[in-house]
Amino acid sequence: MFSYAEGRRRGLSPGVLRGPTYGKPFRGIRTQGETDLDLTISAAAYLLPDGAGLTGWSALRVRGLPGDWVDGRGRGMQPLPVRVEAPPGTQPRLRPGLDVVRRDAAIELTEVAGLPVASAPVAWLTEIARTRDRVVAQVLTDAVLRFGLASAEDLAQLLAASAGRRGVRLARRALELADPWAESPRESEFRVYWVDTGLGRPLANQVVLDREGNFLGRTDLLDEAAGVAGEFNGAWHREGLQPWSDEVRLRGLRGIGLEVAVVGGPDLHRGGLGAKAAIRQTYALAARRPPFAPRWQLGARPPLPWQRHGPPRRP
Repeated sequence: MFSYAEGRRRGLSPGVLRGPTYGKPFRGIRTQGETDLDLTISAAAYLLPDGAGLTGWSALRVRGLPGDWVDGRGRGMQPLPVRVEAPPGTQPRLRPGLDVVRRDAAIELTEVAGLPVASAPVAWLTEIARTRDRVVAQVLTDAVLRFGLASAEDLAQLLAASAGRRGVRLARRALELADPWAESPRESEFRVYWVDTGLGRPLANQVVLDREGNFLGRTDLLDEAAGVAGEFNGAWHREGLQPWSDEVRLRGLRGIGLEVAVVGGPDLHRGGLGAKAAIRQTYALAARRPPFAPRWQLGARPPLPWQRHGPPRRP
Protein backbone atom coordinates (compact mmCIF):
# COMPACT_ATOMS: atom_id res chain seq x y z
CA MET A 1 0.00 0.00 0.00
CA PHE A 2 1.37 3.40 -0.95
CA SER A 3 0.32 6.89 -1.90
CA TYR A 4 0.08 8.16 -5.44
CA ALA A 5 2.93 10.58 -4.70
CA GLU A 6 5.11 7.72 -3.41
CA GLY A 7 4.36 5.76 -6.57
CA ARG A 8 5.56 8.65 -8.69
CA ARG A 9 8.75 8.83 -6.62
CA ARG A 10 9.27 5.13 -7.36
CA GLY A 11 9.20 5.97 -11.05
CA LEU A 12 5.71 4.71 -11.85
CA SER A 13 4.01 6.70 -14.58
CA PRO A 14 0.66 8.45 -14.06
CA GLY A 15 -0.88 6.11 -16.62
CA VAL A 16 0.19 3.02 -14.69
CA LEU A 17 -0.93 4.46 -11.38
CA ARG A 18 -4.34 5.30 -12.83
CA GLY A 19 -4.71 2.01 -14.69
CA PRO A 20 -6.02 -1.40 -13.57
CA THR A 21 -2.69 -2.65 -12.18
CA TYR A 22 -3.27 -1.11 -8.76
CA GLY A 23 -6.31 -1.02 -6.53
CA LYS A 24 -7.71 2.40 -5.57
CA PRO A 25 -9.54 2.13 -2.23
CA PHE A 26 -9.33 5.90 -1.68
CA ARG A 27 -8.27 8.89 -3.71
CA GLY A 28 -4.50 9.10 -3.66
CA ILE A 29 -3.96 5.56 -2.29
CA ARG A 30 -2.84 2.51 -4.27
CA THR A 31 -2.71 -1.19 -3.40
CA GLN A 32 -1.23 -4.19 -5.13
CA GLY A 33 -3.98 -5.90 -7.11
CA GLU A 34 -7.69 -5.92 -6.37
CA THR A 35 -8.79 -4.23 -3.16
CA ASP A 36 -11.02 -6.29 -0.86
CA LEU A 37 -12.93 -5.10 2.19
CA ASP A 38 -10.18 -5.73 4.73
CA LEU A 39 -7.61 -4.01 2.54
CA THR A 40 -9.95 -1.03 2.20
CA ILE A 41 -10.14 -0.81 6.00
CA SER A 42 -6.35 -0.99 6.21
CA ALA A 43 -6.09 1.76 3.60
CA ALA A 44 -8.38 3.96 5.70
CA ALA A 45 -6.13 3.44 8.71
CA TYR A 46 -3.12 4.30 6.53
CA LEU A 47 -4.66 7.73 5.91
CA LEU A 48 -5.18 8.58 9.56
CA PRO A 49 -3.04 10.99 11.57
CA ASP A 50 -1.67 9.97 14.97
CA GLY A 51 -4.40 9.81 17.59
CA ALA A 52 -7.16 8.82 15.16
CA GLY A 53 -8.40 5.27 14.67
CA LEU A 54 -11.00 2.94 13.23
CA THR A 55 -14.41 2.78 14.85
CA GLY A 56 -17.94 1.55 14.13
CA TRP A 57 -18.36 -1.50 11.92
CA SER A 58 -14.79 -1.10 10.66
CA ALA A 59 -13.30 -1.61 14.14
CA LEU A 60 -15.66 -4.49 14.90
CA ARG A 61 -14.55 -6.21 11.70
CA VAL A 62 -10.89 -5.80 12.64
CA ARG A 63 -11.65 -7.09 16.13
CA GLY A 64 -13.02 -10.33 14.74
CA LEU A 65 -16.66 -10.14 13.64
CA PRO A 66 -16.93 -12.49 10.64
CA GLY A 67 -18.00 -11.36 7.19
CA ASP A 68 -21.47 -12.91 7.37
CA TRP A 69 -22.22 -10.51 10.25
CA VAL A 70 -20.24 -7.45 9.11
CA ASP A 71 -19.64 -7.22 5.37
CA GLY A 72 -19.28 -3.48 4.84
CA ARG A 73 -22.76 -3.11 3.37
CA GLY A 74 -25.96 -1.65 4.74
CA ARG A 75 -29.31 -3.38 4.85
CA GLY A 76 -30.03 -2.06 1.36
CA MET A 77 -26.75 -3.68 0.19
CA GLN A 78 -25.19 -0.24 -0.31
CA PRO A 79 -21.46 0.06 0.53
CA LEU A 80 -20.87 1.60 3.94
CA PRO A 81 -18.14 4.20 4.43
CA VAL A 82 -15.21 3.09 6.57
CA ARG A 83 -15.79 4.68 9.95
CA VAL A 84 -12.92 6.41 11.73
CA GLU A 85 -12.84 8.69 14.71
CA ALA A 86 -10.65 11.68 15.34
CA PRO A 87 -9.96 13.50 18.63
CA PRO A 88 -9.42 17.26 18.90
CA GLY A 89 -6.37 18.52 17.07
CA THR A 90 -6.42 15.87 14.35
CA GLN A 91 -7.68 16.56 10.86
CA PRO A 92 -8.15 13.43 8.73
CA ARG A 93 -8.74 14.50 5.15
CA LEU A 94 -12.32 13.97 4.06
CA ARG A 95 -12.56 11.49 1.21
CA PRO A 96 -15.42 9.64 -0.46
CA GLY A 97 -15.88 6.33 1.35
CA LEU A 98 -14.58 7.65 4.67
CA ASP A 99 -16.87 8.68 7.56
CA VAL A 100 -15.04 10.74 10.17
CA VAL A 101 -16.58 10.79 13.66
CA ARG A 102 -15.35 13.90 15.48
CA ARG A 103 -14.69 13.55 19.21
CA ASP A 104 -14.44 16.34 21.77
CA ALA A 105 -11.89 14.48 23.90
CA ALA A 106 -8.95 12.16 23.43
CA ILE A 107 -9.93 8.61 22.50
CA GLU A 108 -8.50 5.33 23.71
CA LEU A 109 -7.22 3.14 20.91
CA THR A 110 -5.77 -0.35 20.84
CA GLU A 111 -3.58 -1.81 18.14
CA VAL A 112 -5.21 -4.88 16.60
CA ALA A 113 -3.64 -6.57 13.58
CA GLY A 114 -1.38 -3.54 13.31
CA LEU A 115 -4.29 -1.08 13.06
CA PRO A 116 -5.47 1.52 15.62
CA VAL A 117 -9.03 0.62 16.66
CA ALA A 118 -11.54 1.86 19.20
CA SER A 119 -12.74 -0.46 21.95
CA ALA A 120 -15.50 -2.89 21.00
CA PRO A 121 -18.15 -1.11 23.15
CA VAL A 122 -17.26 2.30 21.69
CA ALA A 123 -17.27 0.93 18.14
CA TRP A 124 -20.62 -0.78 18.81
CA LEU A 125 -22.31 2.36 20.11
CA THR A 126 -20.79 4.50 17.35
CA GLU A 127 -22.19 2.26 14.62
CA ILE A 128 -25.64 2.23 16.20
CA ALA A 129 -25.57 6.03 16.49
CA ARG A 130 -24.45 6.39 12.85
CA THR A 131 -27.04 4.05 11.33
CA ARG A 132 -29.94 4.76 13.73
CA ASP A 133 -31.53 1.49 12.63
CA ARG A 134 -33.01 -0.81 15.25
CA VAL A 135 -32.39 -3.98 13.22
CA VAL A 136 -28.73 -3.03 12.76
CA ALA A 137 -28.55 -2.28 16.48
CA GLN A 138 -29.91 -5.74 17.33
CA VAL A 139 -27.68 -7.56 14.86
CA LEU A 140 -24.54 -5.80 16.13
CA THR A 141 -25.44 -6.38 19.77
CA ASP A 142 -26.07 -10.09 19.25
CA ALA A 143 -22.84 -10.40 17.27
CA VAL A 144 -20.62 -8.56 19.77
CA LEU A 145 -21.87 -10.84 22.56
CA ARG A 146 -21.85 -14.00 20.44
CA PHE A 147 -18.21 -13.64 19.41
CA GLY A 148 -17.00 -12.35 22.77
CA LEU A 149 -15.81 -8.92 21.68
CA ALA A 150 -17.37 -7.52 24.85
CA SER A 151 -19.67 -8.66 27.64
CA ALA A 152 -23.16 -7.36 28.35
CA GLU A 153 -21.67 -5.66 31.42
CA ASP A 154 -19.10 -3.86 29.25
CA LEU A 155 -21.82 -2.52 26.98
CA ALA A 156 -24.09 -1.52 29.87
CA GLN A 157 -21.25 0.39 31.55
CA LEU A 158 -20.63 2.40 28.39
CA LEU A 159 -24.33 3.21 28.06
CA ALA A 160 -24.48 4.35 31.68
CA ALA A 161 -21.54 6.68 31.03
CA SER A 162 -23.01 7.96 27.76
CA ALA A 163 -26.45 9.17 28.85
CA GLY A 164 -27.89 11.71 26.45
CA ARG A 165 -25.67 10.76 23.52
CA ARG A 166 -27.12 9.87 20.16
CA GLY A 167 -27.84 6.17 19.82
CA VAL A 168 -27.93 5.35 23.54
CA ARG A 169 -31.68 4.67 23.74
CA LEU A 170 -31.55 2.47 20.65
CA ALA A 171 -28.50 0.61 21.97
CA ARG A 172 -30.08 0.14 25.39
CA ARG A 173 -33.17 -1.45 23.84
CA ALA A 174 -31.00 -3.75 21.70
CA LEU A 175 -29.04 -4.82 24.77
CA GLU A 176 -32.29 -5.61 26.63
CA LEU A 177 -33.35 -7.92 23.77
CA ALA A 178 -29.91 -9.36 23.05
CA ASP A 179 -29.48 -13.08 22.50
CA PRO A 180 -25.92 -14.21 21.69
CA TRP A 181 -27.23 -17.59 20.51
CA ALA A 182 -28.60 -15.99 17.34
CA GLU A 183 -26.57 -17.60 14.56
CA SER A 184 -27.17 -15.13 11.73
CA PRO A 185 -28.19 -11.52 11.17
CA ARG A 186 -31.48 -12.74 9.68
CA GLU A 187 -32.33 -14.60 12.87
CA SER A 188 -31.72 -11.42 14.86
CA GLU A 189 -33.93 -9.44 12.48
CA PHE A 190 -36.69 -12.07 12.65
CA ARG A 191 -36.60 -11.81 16.47
CA VAL A 192 -37.02 -8.02 16.31
CA TYR A 193 -40.22 -8.38 14.28
CA TRP A 194 -41.48 -11.20 16.51
CA VAL A 195 -41.15 -8.96 19.59
CA ASP A 196 -42.93 -6.19 17.65
CA THR A 197 -46.11 -8.31 17.63
CA GLY A 198 -46.29 -8.18 21.43
CA LEU A 199 -47.06 -11.90 21.52
CA GLY A 200 -43.86 -13.13 23.13
CA ARG A 201 -40.11 -12.85 23.40
CA PRO A 202 -38.54 -15.93 21.84
CA LEU A 203 -35.09 -17.33 22.58
CA ALA A 204 -32.67 -18.26 19.82
CA ASN A 205 -31.53 -21.76 18.90
CA GLN A 206 -33.15 -23.77 21.62
CA VAL A 207 -32.49 -27.51 21.57
CA VAL A 208 -35.79 -29.42 21.65
CA LEU A 209 -35.98 -32.97 23.03
CA ASP A 210 -38.92 -35.32 23.42
CA ARG A 211 -39.97 -36.46 26.89
CA GLU A 212 -37.53 -39.37 26.69
CA GLY A 213 -34.65 -37.00 25.97
CA ASN A 214 -34.31 -37.80 22.26
CA PHE A 215 -33.10 -34.94 20.07
CA LEU A 216 -35.77 -33.57 17.74
CA GLY A 217 -34.21 -30.40 16.46
CA ARG A 218 -32.87 -26.96 17.13
CA THR A 219 -35.29 -24.11 16.47
CA ASP A 220 -34.14 -20.73 15.23
CA LEU A 221 -36.56 -19.14 17.71
CA LEU A 222 -38.83 -20.57 20.40
CA ASP A 223 -41.44 -19.22 22.79
CA GLU A 224 -41.60 -22.23 25.10
CA ALA A 225 -44.55 -21.01 27.15
CA ALA A 226 -46.76 -20.55 24.08
CA GLY A 227 -45.46 -23.62 22.25
CA VAL A 228 -44.56 -21.51 19.19
CA ALA A 229 -41.35 -21.89 17.21
CA GLY A 230 -39.96 -19.89 14.29
CA GLU A 231 -37.67 -20.93 11.45
CA PHE A 232 -35.91 -18.63 9.00
CA ASN A 233 -35.18 -20.40 5.73
CA GLY A 234 -32.35 -18.76 3.81
CA ALA A 235 -31.12 -19.74 0.35
CA TRP A 236 -29.14 -22.75 1.59
CA HIS A 237 -32.38 -24.37 2.78
CA ARG A 238 -33.21 -24.92 -0.90
CA GLU A 239 -30.03 -26.83 -1.69
CA GLY A 240 -29.66 -30.59 -2.12
CA LEU A 241 -31.36 -32.67 0.57
CA GLN A 242 -31.88 -29.71 2.87
CA PRO A 243 -35.59 -29.19 2.02
CA TRP A 244 -36.27 -32.84 2.89
CA SER A 245 -34.21 -32.56 6.10
CA ASP A 246 -36.11 -29.43 7.08
CA GLU A 247 -39.44 -31.14 6.49
CA VAL A 248 -38.45 -34.13 8.64
CA ARG A 249 -37.44 -31.80 11.44
CA LEU A 250 -40.68 -29.83 11.20
CA ARG A 251 -42.71 -33.04 11.32
CA GLY A 252 -40.96 -33.98 14.54
CA LEU A 253 -41.54 -30.56 16.13
CA ARG A 254 -45.17 -30.42 15.11
CA GLY A 255 -45.63 -34.02 16.22
CA ILE A 256 -44.94 -33.05 19.83
CA GLY A 257 -47.36 -30.14 19.72
CA LEU A 258 -45.22 -27.18 18.69
CA GLU A 259 -46.64 -24.79 16.12
CA VAL A 260 -43.91 -23.57 13.76
CA ALA A 261 -43.82 -20.37 11.68
CA VAL A 262 -41.52 -20.70 8.68
CA VAL A 263 -40.42 -17.45 7.00
CA GLY A 264 -38.04 -16.50 4.22
CA GLY A 265 -36.15 -13.42 3.14
CA PRO A 266 -39.12 -11.62 1.51
CA ASP A 267 -41.05 -11.91 4.79
CA LEU A 268 -38.49 -9.57 6.38
CA HIS A 269 -39.10 -6.82 3.83
CA ARG A 270 -41.28 -3.76 4.55
CA GLY A 271 -40.58 -3.82 8.26
CA GLY A 272 -41.10 -7.56 8.60
CA LEU A 273 -44.71 -7.44 7.43
CA GLY A 274 -44.76 -11.07 6.28
CA ALA A 275 -42.91 -12.34 9.33
CA LYS A 276 -45.32 -10.59 11.70
CA ALA A 277 -48.32 -12.06 9.87
CA ALA A 278 -46.82 -15.55 10.08
CA ILE A 279 -46.14 -15.16 13.81
CA ARG A 280 -49.67 -13.92 14.54
CA GLN A 281 -51.17 -16.80 12.56
CA THR A 282 -48.99 -19.33 14.37
CA TYR A 283 -49.94 -18.01 17.82
CA ALA A 284 -53.59 -18.20 16.79
CA LEU A 285 -53.13 -21.86 15.83
CA ALA A 286 -51.40 -22.56 19.13
CA ALA A 287 -54.20 -20.89 21.06
CA ARG A 288 -56.79 -23.20 19.47
CA ARG A 289 -55.11 -26.37 20.73
CA PRO A 290 -56.74 -28.12 23.65
CA PRO A 291 -54.70 -27.88 26.87
CA PHE A 292 -52.22 -30.69 27.34
CA ALA A 293 -49.02 -31.37 29.20
CA PRO A 294 -45.97 -30.35 27.14
CA ARG A 295 -44.54 -33.27 25.21
CA TRP A 296 -41.09 -31.75 24.93
CA GLN A 297 -38.22 -30.52 27.04
CA LEU A 298 -35.26 -28.27 26.35
CA GLY A 299 -31.68 -29.42 26.14
CA ALA A 300 -28.54 -27.39 26.69
CA ARG A 301 -27.81 -24.84 23.98
CA PRO A 302 -24.48 -25.27 22.18
CA PRO A 303 -21.50 -23.27 23.47
CA LEU A 304 -20.94 -19.87 21.93
CA PRO A 305 -17.94 -19.37 19.63
CA TRP A 306 -15.93 -17.55 22.30
CA GLN A 307 -16.73 -20.33 24.79
CA ARG A 308 -15.32 -22.91 22.40
CA HIS A 309 -12.17 -20.96 21.59
CA GLY A 310 -11.33 -19.28 24.89
CA PRO A 311 -12.48 -16.33 27.00
CA PRO A 312 -13.77 -13.12 25.41
CA ARG A 313 -11.26 -10.67 24.07
CA ARG A 314 -11.54 -7.63 26.26
CA PRO A 315 -11.79 -4.20 24.66
